[in-house]
Amino acid sequence: MRSTADRPMSDPSTARRMLVGASVALAASAAIAVLPAGAEVGTARAEVAGSATPGAAVVVSGSCAHQTSGSVSSPALASAGLFATDQVGAFTVSVTASPAAEPGPHPVTVRCGGDAAAATTTIVVVG
Repeated sequence: MRSTADRPMSDPSTARRMLVGASVALAASAAIAVLPAGAEVGTARAEVAGSATPGAAVVVSGSCAHQTSGSVSSPALASAGLFATDQVGAFTVSVTASPAAEPGPHPVTVRCGGDAAAATTTIVVVG
């Protein structure tokens, strides 16, 4: 019995196998191309409740993918805040403004789903 490579292209079974193999490879590559990385994570939204005084608690809330984890960070915060979202993607986390934070606006970044989605808002530190 000859291998497929030894069979001429005019052999119907060889041509059919090559066509099926090419169709499967094309379908697999199309499926991969259609699913962008992080597609299920979507977007993130965040807001800071009011302003903060140095050393005081600050509430950050928002939404991103449901039942995922994330973090809140800012140079104006004493440390990053970690959170988990609920069934609809909502979260609320309390963080502390750094005692050394200068008065004025500071960026606050929220990252969700392993950095697949992020949002930026502003915290205003008042002296």
